[in-house]
Amino acid sequence: MNLTPKIKLLIIAVLGVSVIAVIIFVVILPQQAKLISLGKDMYDQRVNYEFITQQRQDLVYLERQIKEIAENHDNVSSTLFSQQDTLELITVLENIARTNDISDQNLSLSNPIALESGLFMSTINVTFNSTYTEIVNWALTIEQQPFYLIIDTMTLAKSKSSREGSDGKISVQMSAKVYWQ
Repeated sequence: MNLTPKIKLLIIAVLGVSVIAVIIFVVILPQQAKLISLGKDMYDQRVNYEFITQQRQDLVYLERQIKEIAENHDNVSSTLFSQQDTLELITVLENIARTNDISDQNLSLSNPIALESGLFMSTINVTFNSTYTEIVNWALTIEQQPFYLIIDTMTLAKSKSSREGSDGKISVQMSAKVYWQ
């Protein structure tokens, strides 16, 4: 068989296209699939790394919060009464009223309600009649106590028992919260 230059050129072209097709289907396409899979794995690892980094940052933040809470525990626990100290709280409030010349103070303390934090909360209602100066002094004395009495509402009104221009008494109704251990 006599090979003409056209046939030689055609055979070379067919062989070249065949080699290129083999390279594409045997080498490039499988490598491309591996590269796509590798890209997905790298993305998953990056997301996992960021998740782990965020968890570490959260742990560091929680450790700082725990240390801060531990440092403040003594200060906070001294402001809370134990449930056995109900009488002490009432006695302290009565003594404060007495030292501020408030003689008709009425106190009512609700039963403690358990909170999710493990503490208990009671509502205390206080009513009395007094002058404005005595009320301010009473409030300042309450504020200086080592415990927290969180006042929700305080209503001041002209006393019903006082007549126009008589003694200038003001009726006080206060609702507050106290927290127990």
